[in-house]
Amino acid sequence: MEILNAKFAGTFVSTYTRDAAASGCLLCHSAAQKYAVMTEMNCTPCHVTAHNSATGTAREISSVPQQYNLYQNYPNPFNPSTTIKFSMPEPDKVQIAIYDIQGTLVKNLINHEEYSSGTYSVNWNGKNESGNQAASGVYIARIITSKFSRAIKMNLLK
Repeated sequence: MEILNAKFAGTFVSTYTRDAAASGCLLCHSAAQKYAVMTEMNCTPCHVTAHNSATGTAREISSVPQQYNLYQNYPNPFNPSTTIKFSMPEPDKVQIAIYDIQGTLVKNLINHEEYSSGTYSVNWNGKNESGNQAASGVYIARIITSKFSRAIKMNLLK
């Protein structure tokens, strides 16, 4: 139902990748990954090049978008990690930070770094700035650029 609601709202973005590198990963991860629309393959254990960023550095995943956007994280709820996608139609400095429900900063994922136009994803491993696992609960991911600001709610379950 969540996928249908997102599709009708125009916010659904499939994460299935058809590039040659991902096709090679199907040998390790099986064809079942082909239809996993809410997750991306993490090929780090099998390959030198990963398809899913495990650090705070975002990776570009498509061409130039028409507008700024912060997409709902996936999976959501999550444990232990989640992916946050954002898009920018022009180069800009980006900050993406995670806050708890009381507004306290938990983790800076991207700290005022310059990005060119494009669509990117960044992974949050559920840990705070000290490297400790965050508690179960609702968290807010917020993006701030010079021309755009938006927040989404995320649920961390243990």
